[in-house]
Amino acid sequence: MTISAIGMNRLAIEKRREGRIFMKRLVRLGRRTGIMRNISTSSVFFETDVDYAEGSEIILAIELDGPPEKQLILRCRGTVIRIEHQDGKVGIGVEIVASQTRVSMYEPQLN
Repeated sequence: MTISAIGMNRLAIEKRREGRIFMKRLVRLGRRTGIMRNISTSSVFFETDVDYAEGSEIILAIELDGPPEKQLILRCRGTVIRIEHQDGKVGIGVEIVASQTRVSMYEPQLN
């Protein structure tokens, strides 16, 4: 018996413990960056041009909406649990094992 792509997606969704929030946000990976596609209380999925190995530890920072004139940063440590290669980008699924938020003032851009 063959499981269709729709059936596989449904199985993946049913295995998730929490709901996901779909949004695009900048993800900082040390000196590299990526774009977050979705997040839940226990995981995050983002796209980047950096390849990671499944099972490796990763530290990332996500810029979220915060109070006016301030920047809200969610710093996470996690484990890479999924990797997808598509259209020259690398999709990375991360299980979050620890996180903390930080609020800081926006710094003016100098030209």
